[in-house]
Amino acid sequence: MSILIIGPEEEAEIARAIARARAKPLPLSVGAQIAQADRPQVDLADRKGPVDLAREEYPAQNVMLGTYRVAISFEEQPAGLMRHISVSSHRPDKIPGPEVLQMVCEAFGFSKVVCDAFGNRSPAKPTDHPARIWAEEFDPGHYAINVIEQVRLG
Repeated sequence: MSILIIGPEEEAEIARAIARARAKPLPLSVGAQIAQADRPQVDLADRKGPVDLAREEYPAQNVMLGTYRVAISFEEQPAGLMRHISVSSHRPDKIPGPEVLQMVCEAFGFSKVVCDAFGNRSPAKPTDHPARIWAEEFDPGHYAINVIEQVRLG
């Protein structure tokens, strides 16, 4: 069984992780070398370029929310600065469901419309600004749900 916990301590850790991630976004030049095609699932075999080196230099910040791990990062893309979370369960055969993703997205400041897209099985671009949701394998047989959304100013 997986358990999601988002209380005051976790909210404080989320704020610290966001600040650390935002301080060192993945540059567009590096992201272009490792970018994947826009598809609903990316497997380890699909990776290209120096992904491990890029993540070593521009690491995602990890937060444990109960038994769920969330990695937050920021990256420069042609559309502008993007926030990116990857949400995984402690169980290799499970991915976070729509309710968990909704709560995690909201805790990390993502648009409600973007969060709802996974639960509604909507297309990859559910908003008036760049956003996308996909499953990605990060260890053999272990998938996370990834959400990326343009950072909106103001």
